[in-house]
Amino acid sequence: MQTRSIRFWLPSLFAGSLLLSLPSQAQMPTSVCRSSFRIVQTEGPLYVRSYPSPAADITTSVANGTEVLVNGSDRTGGWAEITLSGGTTGWAETRLLTPSPLNTRQFNGYMQIKTLDGSPANLRTGPSPLDAVIAQLENEAVVTYNSNGGSWSVVTTPDGISGYVSNQFLVCTELEPTQP
Repeated sequence: MQTRSIRFWLPSLFAGSLLLSLPSQAQMPTSVCRSSFRIVQTEGPLYVRSYPSPAADITTSVANGTEVLVNGSDRTGGWAEITLSGGTTGWAETRLLTPSPLNTRQFNGYMQIKTLDGSPANLRTGPSPLDAVIAQLENEAVVTYNSNGGSWSVVTTPDGISGYVSNQFLVCTELEPTQP
């Protein structure tokens, strides 16, 4: 009986030490590469509404193939709050939004900043839009991914500044950070 428990205990201990020595990116969840960007997939225009209902006022329309940013969804999942290039927000039916090709990238430990209009994203001292901005991350900048905490991630810039950035502006990349 003791021999049996030792046989199982030693391999478990050895396997545990192997897991601890693996690079941190090997332990990241597979969902880290799911971006908030979606592509409008309709036969005609996508009608953006003032609230999540087909009865809501149409605030604008968007052409098929347009890239949008999903901010969240209603409790049914049938409607998504979206942001358009230029900052306009509204509601659209989730079924009319397909995943971006960005979602097919594999995680390599680095993330790239992406915004709809090419503007920079804010790097903050904490996981809230109310926390102080410590740096501006240029669109397409590559950062090291450290950890995730809900809708925010901790990243480090190539020049060593660490802080929080909204997950909406992070996409996986095959690129590595370049030193400033």
